[in-house]
Amino acid sequence: MTNRLPPRRFDPVTGQVNGRNGSHQIESGAGLVRVFGDSRLAVESDLLAVFVDEQSAWSVEEYGIVRQWSLTTGRLVQRRYLGEVEPVWAFSSDGKYLAAAGQQLAVFDLATGRDLARTQPARWVTALAWSADGRWLATGHEDGSISIWAAPALRLYRSFRQGRQSISALAYSSDGECLAAADEDRQLVIWRRFDGTQLVCFLIRSGRISALAWHPQAPLLCSAGWDTHAHLWSLQYSEPLALFNAHAECVTAIAFSRDGQLLATADNAGMLRLWWFDRRTLLHEIAAAWGEISCLAFDPTGRRILTASEDRRLMIWDPATGKPILGCGVGASASVRLAVTASQLALVTGRQVQLFDWRSGCQIARLEHPHGATTATFDNSNQFLLTADALGSIHVWRIADANWQSAWQEHRTAIRELSWHEDGKRLASAGGSDGYVYLWAWPQEQPLLLLPDAAGGASVETVAFVPGANALLVGGVNWLAETHGEGGLLWWDCSTWQRRWLLRRGVTRLAVRRDGQRAVAANLAGTAWLVELPSGKILAELAGHSEPVLALAFHPHTGEILTASEDHLLTVWSPDGDWLCATDLEVAVHDAQFSSNGAFVFTANSNQTAYQLECARLGFGKGR
Repeated sequence: MTNRLPPRRFDPVTGQVNGRNGSHQIESGAGLVRVFGDSRLAVESDLLAVFVDEQSAWSVEEYGIVRQWSLTTGRLVQRRYLGEVEPVWAFSSDGKYLAAAGQQLAVFDLATGRDLARTQPARWVTALAWSADGRWLATGHEDGSISIWAAPALRLYRSFRQGRQSISALAYSSDGECLAAADEDRQLVIWRRFDGTQLVCFLIRSGRISALAWHPQAPLLCSAGWDTHAHLWSLQYSEPLALFNAHAECVTAIAFSRDGQLLATADNAGMLRLWWFDRRTLLHEIAAAWGEISCLAFDPTGRRILTASEDRRLMIWDPATGKPILGCGVGASASVRLAVTASQLALVTGRQVQLFDWRSGCQIARLEHPHGATTATFDNSNQFLLTADALGSIHVWRIADANWQSAWQEHRTAIRELSWHEDGKRLASAGGSDGYVYLWAWPQEQPLLLLPDAAGGASVETVAFVPGANALLVGGVNWLAETHGEGGLLWWDCSTWQRRWLLRRGVTRLAVRRDGQRAVAANLAGTAWLVELPSGKILAELAGHSEPVLALAFHPHTGEILTASEDHLLTVWSPDGDWLCATDLEVAVHDAQFSSNGAFVFTANSNQTAYQLECARLGFGKGR
């Protein structure tokens, strides 16, 4: 391999590529040509904390990705990578500080991202809470201990023990005098913060407490419980004052508006409920997400509430009407895919598939996919779109009127990949963990053939027909093995349906060159193998990513290879597997396809968008 040079950094907002020779503006029609999809409030990974001020919403994702969003447009204002792997995060109530905790404890300046202080507590941190004035930070630990730190310098002020089980939630009272702590032993204890005196202890018989919130104007505490209720407590009584019990599932998040008039409760089924607190009456019941809502935050006026859910969705709601104000609306898919024809683009984002005319940028249709689309492909006539879903079905849609036509239901688990034979009449589907590959004769709804155990006992992750060879490649991974490197790449002869092993290593994605002489196979180690066909000989290992490769493609004319990954890099390799160049797209890339004329490449991105990029500006053409 050639020596790697620093990647060129690409900014999709300005259309600039900052290269090794400085920064230059991409000319019209070059570089980023167009963005498809809606990236408003779209995140890339699991959400850990949220905050709302007068003008912005803030979110924290895994690995310390902090984003600031405009409350007016929902567009991204700025993004910072704090590089923290800690699982517990909390914003101070004034939005000045951000704390991260787990094995370590760190405090950041939210405006600048600067690391203000850092320490390593004696025990793993399981809960965080800021005092209202931002001067004190409380940490709960796995051994049932609680520590009080002077912030932002993180000077230890006091430690005391609640019990032997880990602390599940913490919350300061509005005056900062009391600290509420819940633990896995179902104790809810109110402590006097300055001297560590226990004021009252409630024994919660009905389940774990996952979140706590004090009323901002009164000495009342609300707890979120796994018993489907939110409980209201007073220091004067041993039993709850009230139960907010409209939930059918575990209550996972709670928040008060700043004036205390509204209480928001959310559960692990994605339901958000807004309550008129003084009257204890339900105002709105909102299906806000497809999965657990993990975080809630009101803005200072109480006129907006932000929800964050496990489907990687941020939404802003109007508490007065219960209607959405901003958000992507469909949740973020763990894997975003695309399909491209000479004029059309299908963008697959889980429960929604969007169709575009990529030449004009106009949206043709929006297809709702209740069970979550996993991949898509156009038929040979480009009149139909086939989408696969998480329940193992293939759906057929007529593009002209966006009407659903039929469903093919054979697979038992989520379909990972669809691949057409070069004749356009046969289709292969990879069934993931069911281990099956089905062969279909378009447009028949019944399969021609079943290949059980198609990946040699592994989960079938990818399939691809080999042009000119009447053969099918099947790649898989044994997810149950001690190391995920196990699996294989198999060659199936489509005449005899006999198989032979090409590789006995895990393969997650495949691409086959147009002449059928080469394939590139991605693995879980962040590399890809350039494989000679039909021998299976590894010609080169493409090692240029720090995360697993998710997108692979051969340029249709030059034979150069594209790889892209969660590490945001789009890398170009020569036909022989030599590194040529890389561009940082500032977003994880999940899929990529070239236009048939080789002028453009389309990427499906983790922020629920697709980019149309000019190949020449990305460095394609150097391998000839």
